[in-house]
Amino acid sequence: MSSDEDWEPPIIPSKSTFELREIVRDFLTERIMFACQLEQSMLDLSLVPVALGGMGYPVERTDRKTPKPIPPASFVEPLKPLKVLPINMQMQIENLTKVVTDAVDNLNDVQYKHRWDDATDDDLAVAQTALDNAFKTKEAILMEAENSVKAINDANEHAYQLKMEAYYNANRQYKDDIQAWEEREASLFAEWEGKASEWTRTLEDQLGMVYGYLDDTTPRIKFGQNSKPFFRSIHRLNKADWERVSIAIEREMRRFIDV
Repeated sequence: MSSDEDWEPPIIPSKSTFELREIVRDFLTERIMFACQLEQSMLDLSLVPVALGGMGYPVERTDRKTPKPIPPASFVEPLKPLKVLPINMQMQIENLTKVVTDAVDNLNDVQYKHRWDDATDDDLAVAQTALDNAFKTKEAILMEAENSVKAINDANEHAYQLKMEAYYNANRQYKDDIQAWEEREASLFAEWEGKASEWTRTLEDQLGMVYGYLDDTTPRIKFGQNSKPFFRSIHRLNKADWERVSIAIEREMRRFIDV
């Protein structure tokens, strides 16, 4: 089929007087059959090219003339917060926990000895200082680990928010593209329908009769008591030519009767 750009109104050209005489002669010798000789219910069956759209608008109907917009990337799932501490800090914390435990045990031991005068005040102060330093070091490491985890989570969250913002923007743009595409498709289809309707009206204004040659049919199939031809090709007459042909046929039929 042609494209809309190639569209032209249908024209059924007038035939020469010689061609019209041949049509009349072929009818009288039963070489052709006019559509008006067929029952209404048999038109689509006998006039196969008509049933297959041979007289329809020659531009193919396409519901999608332009490519459909491509959807954005799939949805970005939220990142899970980092629950586990970095391995190096986790090992330090485990080691410091043992150091604190040892410092507590050592202080308890020194306190016990101090009560029995087996340890001096300086020994007690050193043990207490060791425990305090162990606690401070552990707290510092814990705070550093928390800050590290928080920094990682904040960075991940920021990156995630940027991705989500890009995703939402892409989705909004995609919806706008789809809407514009659907409106464009509707406009193109409406234009096609308008041209098809105009084409059909123009054809109907010109068409006088459809006919086919009986030697250009498929094997007849019997319907009830009558067999009907299936035309593989059809021909058209405009209204002016059909009027001349029908008058000539009627005149010749009267002459045969008179004879």
